[in-house]
Amino acid sequence: LRWVLLFGLRFLGALRWIAEVLAVAAFGWGAYPPNAGTDAYREAVARWMGRRYAVDSERMDLAARIVAANGSRSALFMLALLAANSRDARWKPIVLLPDPFFHAYEAAAVFAGAEARFLPLDAEGAPQLDQVAAEDWPRVAMIYVCAPSNPAGLTPSLDSLRAILRTARTHRALAVFDECYSEIWRGAPPAGALEACAAEGPGEDGDVLDGAAIINSLSKRASAPGRRGGFLCAAKPLAEDFAALVARGGAPAPAPIQAVGAALWNDDAHVAAARAHYDAAFAAAAPVLTPP
Repeated sequence: LRWVLLFGLRFLGALRWIAEVLAVAAFGWGAYPPNAGTDAYREAVARWMGRRYAVDSERMDLAARIVAANGSRSALFMLALLAANSRDARWKPIVLLPDPFFHAYEAAAVFAGAEARFLPLDAEGAPQLDQVAAEDWPRVAMIYVCAPSNPAGLTPSLDSLRAILRTARTHRALAVFDECYSEIWRGAPPAGALEACAAEGPGEDGDVLDGAAIINSLSKRASAPGRRGGFLCAAKPLAEDFAALVARGGAPAPAPIQAVGAALWNDDAHVAAARAHYDAAFAAAAPVLTPP
């Protein structure tokens, strides 16, 4: 009960300052938001990624590689429209999906005119790419990787993420890392695709994010699914193409909503409080759920 009350009080406090940020940024309702996101939003995401994954976000120029998104689902869906059209038009492209999977992955493949190919997960929760036949790789446009995985609850290691990235780069495919559950962890934080990119270094095209697209949102991190505060982080050419796609068929989040998102990405205290709440809930449930 103590932890429930503590989390509730902290959450109500967050709601108060969210309302304050909205009030200050209210002038933004009268203008179209930038298609790639406001500078403040993208810079807040870049700083968070730097803190979370222990990389120099300024040296990597992450803010220039980030595009704001209305939650993670829209970015996960829209990316397939870009990736599927990057393959040889003579062949129907393949989109590799983890099994079990998030419904947006399959829908994205279908609407992009690609073949959805399901792959079982290995013991770490990574799709078993070794099950793809050699003759099929030229058709593979995209690989969805949910890490940490939902609903399997598995966390691929850094070595596993690096292997996925190397495979994607070898076959000129795009590995899409859906990391929206990255902040719900117990014990130690899971590895992330940005760490894998930093460890592997630039790809053939010279960008450290070659072959990867990293997607996350505030839905789970900040317990704010109604905020729709997501982002795409990718190599500059892909980030620019994605922003252009948003300009033609997307819906950039209003500037005041992005101001709230920037404030949430800049604050880690409410995330730690939520994790403490989850830990207490697990501790309370363990005696009941653990078999004698």
